[in-house]
Amino acid sequence: MVASRQRDGPSGPGARARRRLLSLLGGSSLGGFVSILSAQPAPVLTWVLVDWPPLFLIDPARPPRGPAELGDGVVDRAMAELIARLPGFLHRFELMSRVRLQRALADQDAAEGLCYPALLRTPEREQRYVLLPWALLPPPVLALRAGLELPGPPERPASLAELQAQTEWRGALEANRSYGGQLDRALAGLRPLPRESVSQPGQLCRLVARGRYDYTLEYPLTLEHLRRSGQLGGELRVRSLVEAQEWPVVHIACPRSPGGRAAAQAIGRAVAEAARGPALRSAMLAWLPQALQVQARPRVSAFYEALARGLPPPEGG
Repeated sequence: MVASRQRDGPSGPGARARRRLLSLLGGSSLGGFVSILSAQPAPVLTWVLVDWPPLFLIDPARPPRGPAELGDGVVDRAMAELIARLPGFLHRFELMSRVRLQRALADQDAAEGLCYPALLRTPEREQRYVLLPWALLPPPVLALRAGLELPGPPERPASLAELQAQTEWRGALEANRSYGGQLDRALAGLRPLPRESVSQPGQLCRLVARGRYDYTLEYPLTLEHLRRSGQLGGELRVRSLVEAQEWPVVHIACPRSPGGRAAAQAIGRAVAEAARGPALRSAMLAWLPQALQVQARPRVSAFYEALARGLPPPEGG
């Protein structure tokens, strides 16, 4: 006769054993499995750095390995502020020459996985990147060789048309460079100026100061860096331009891939948060001539107040 097998009740030894086993699984093995799932590696955000003072102030021989090693340039300081607000990413840096930067921007594959912290908006870039405004750039000015004069008082803006009327003067611009939408459009309607390939920012200004050319166009912050560092090698006269009254907006550019869009969303939130404080404002103002700092403050304040509220920044600054 085979004895019948009775099922354990809720307080029987079998039930207690099962509860013990489930407790062990939940407290050790299963808990460890949940921990492994939650410990996914952070996404990598690779920032492109360029040896371009004073936007970046880095030693090309010793590029930064982390945010703490970023320099005191305009973009360095802003990046450090934004990275502090992006703890969910593993931040890496890739140093590029200006030549390599232009090649990377032209190569869709090379751009994948990279975010560029300082680009101006162009139609081509707008198609390929998510563009996030974060700074205003005072517009380019005329850098004129000492000894040359234009009609009118020094505070009167010069015009490209009257420059080109001086047929004996030799002007030059940098190759493959945008000077901002307003000035690019004005230049496109005039007699083309020679375009020089340069290896260093402000190189054409030094050539003007030494007499090789009579004039070029450059941003005030670059001229100020050359002046402070004693690299100009001569005197220049500086005049604002009728065709350059808009202040170009500097953008962070991330690729339009899923990863790039996710990074852009997080960076956009970080920019809005940082815009409420002084760090982004002071990063650019610190590298302007004193008189221009005073002129720029109201415009810069309005720009960051809009960003902090999530509004589009004022057109042209």
